Amino acid sequence: MSDRNGGRAHRDQIADNISRTTQDGYAISRNQMILNEIGLAAPIWGPDGRARAAVQCSVSSYRWDEDLLRGKVLPALLETANANSPMGQG
Repeated sequence: MSDRNGGRAHRDQIADNISRTTQDGYAISRNQMILNEIGLAAPIWGPDGRARAAVQCSVSSYRWDEDLLRGKVLPALLETANANSPMGQG
């Protein structure tokens, strides 16, 4: 039974992350593929208004924190994603 409850909690966390990403227009991940890595991604929108691809940047958490990443990298990442979106959405 604990596996089922753990699975539900994990699914709830994923749903929360998707909602936050949709609201913010970008996603931040931590230690997802590489230990001590922070990833930042922004969608490239298709002509139908759906995300079709993404622009992504990964940095070391030893040298960067999320606030610095949002302040220094996010504006350029969003600009790049929007420039590659046929609708220029973002």
